[in-house]
Amino acid sequence: MSASKVASMHDAIADLVRDGDTVAIEGFTHLISFAAGHEIIRQGRRDLTLARLTPDLIYDQMIAAGVARKLIFSWLGNPGVGGLGAIRRRIEPATSGGPGQPPSLEIEEVPARAHCRSCAADFTLLDAFLLCDCGSADVQLLAGRDLSVASVEVA
Repeated sequence: MSASKVASMHDAIADLVRDGDTVAIEGFTHLISFAAGHEIIRQGRRDLTLARLTPDLIYDQMIAAGVARKLIFSWLGNPGVGGLGAIRRRIEPATSGGPGQPPSLEIEEVPARAHCRSCAADFTLLDAFLLCDCGSADVQLLAGRDLSVASVEVA
């Protein structure tokens, strides 16, 4: 890569993503970099660990294309991101790992926990919304931030 730090998606993936790496493609709705995921698929990367708070359609496509061996997430199942059929086929025992079936996908769930400043309750987040059962949104995330990307350094 040149000293410019600006690269085409092809060059960035070729230079920075290796087989066996852990990859986090972040963003929200229209800001999710499908281009990065598609370029990883095009370049035939394998054995990746994919990490994301809530896996979405690009992760489902990458898993269907065979680039991932492991998925790390905090919450799986947001209906707003689609059915995630490839992920389901790789983690459900009836459809993974057997003869003629895709290989099993290793999964690691990092439960998100929060503390409500209004009622002082600690609770596990059951969905992607930071709301306490008391109805308050005045909550502090205690665990689950493990999957937040704080910074990226490229050498």
